[in-house]
Amino acid sequence: MASEKSSHHMELNSDSQELREVLSKFVRYVPALGSPQFRSLLGLSFLVLIFAINIDFASTFAWLTLASFSIFAWYTSSSLTQKYVHKYPYRYYSYLVASHFKAALIVTVLVLIGVVLSDFINSNAILLIQVLGSAAIFDLLIGIPRKRKELAEAFDAAKLTSREMSAQAESNQSNSDSSIKGHTDRSESVFMNIKHQLTAELEDFASASIDQLLDSTRAAIVQAKANSSDNKDGIVQVLFCPDLLNDVRRMNKFLIREGAHVEMGGYLVGRYQSLEFKRELIEKRFGERLFWPLFLLNFSWNRVLPKIPILNKVYFAITRGKGRHVSKAEVWGRLSFCGFRVMKERDGSDSTFFVAVRVATPVTNKRPSYYPVIGLEKLGMDGKNVKIHKMRSMYPFSEFLQKQIFEEHGLATTGKFKNDFRLTEYGKHIRRYWLDEIPQFYDWLRGDIKIVGIRATSAHFLSLYPPSFMDFYVKVKPGLISPIFDENTQGLDKIIQVELDYLVRYMKAPFRTDLKTLLDTLKDIVFRGVRSK
Repeated sequence: MASEKSSHHMELNSDSQELREVLSKFVRYVPALGSPQFRSLLGLSFLVLIFAINIDFASTFAWLTLASFSIFAWYTSSSLTQKYVHKYPYRYYSYLVASHFKAALIVTVLVLIGVVLSDFINSNAILLIQVLGSAAIFDLLIGIPRKRKELAEAFDAAKLTSREMSAQAESNQSNSDSSIKGHTDRSESVFMNIKHQLTAELEDFASASIDQLLDSTRAAIVQAKANSSDNKDGIVQVLFCPDLLNDVRRMNKFLIREGAHVEMGGYLVGRYQSLEFKRELIEKRFGERLFWPLFLLNFSWNRVLPKIPILNKVYFAITRGKGRHVSKAEVWGRLSFCGFRVMKERDGSDSTFFVAVRVATPVTNKRPSYYPVIGLEKLGMDGKNVKIHKMRSMYPFSEFLQKQIFEEHGLATTGKFKNDFRLTEYGKHIRRYWLDEIPQFYDWLRGDIKIVGIRATSAHFLSLYPPSFMDFYVKVKPGLISPIFDENTQGLDKIIQVELDYLVRYMKAPFRTDLKTLLDTLKDIVFRGVRSK
């Protein structure tokens, strides 16, 4: 076993050395005109100039119509592709041509739409293409680089993750302190002096759980007890929430506001009704015959509607948030977002009880996943944060549980997390056929990813990779279509080896490598029946 492991590390080091030799021949190119705003202004100015030179109409209305359409097409293509933003420090010319080619395609599509919808545009289509084509060539020319910089320093995702966490803690500490200070003088709180209001079931659960947790987990939590040593009024070790979280209108604000009363390392005891509980209650009350139509109606109203922009305002205006459906993953994720980590949970007669420990200040610099299409923060080229868009296949706020699930369950052989309860029922199906990744074509248009390449990943997940790999991971843009990891993949080590092999081949022959990877992937999907898990 030891010899097998050492040979694997030798293989990694060998590939790393080969990559270093290839990378040593590369230089970093940057545009001579570094400001995207200045290049954009130059492009627009040239478009107006070339338009004025080539088109001379007696009718002012006709001139303005064509000019407006040209500027609209130019602006739309520039915005969608972000062609003036420098996103290609390596293989500069390939990415430069690719970004401007995508913009030209969008302009062509818009002109064709204009031809179909307008006879006036149709009669001047050739002239429009000539003007916009000249502007596109000028845009490409002002992107030609005249400066060079050396390659970036080695990238360390583990250090980046640590640095981000430190910055997060510093940025949130003042917010947390002011929040606590603002509530310590409150004479009443929903959590204070309410033991007489607790149900016997919740009280029994809390009493048994807290004693165990104080003995078994407090010593393992390395956190300063912020403000607890000052003995300020209102800062307590344990808080109780007897009401269902399902009935709280603004759950995050509620947890942050009232959670400020809990000392760091203290506990919050509460309850909620999961989706399974809601389903069981409806089935018990109405029987099997009426169950499905009533459950679907109830689910659509209390679960689907709150997740649809604009319509959710109508829902909350009518219901005030009472009775909405929340999943276990959403409750845990919201608690994590607000600085708590669930340590113990138990099903009661009509709800699920939990004990959560306060381990951090609330997150303030990340927008949680909630609506059907989400933007997840990943690491792109050079370790810069990029937004990768997907159709949401997990329950809301699931991304804040990634670290906890990894620490408690580890990874499966597919490279994904074991016992991951964050995935929705419909999510399993849309993932199987990669439907959840359709919005990533928008990221491809913007130049944040390429068609083929290693998947963009989070700083936390990248920190699981060996140091010899991480530096090279960010030298190449992430991809939409990656080397497929099927049921034969033997864990993370194998995945790392597959990705290293891709990087070595890509650095030597980028076009040939991506084409071969694309054809192999299509072959696996069509002939081998490989599907995502």
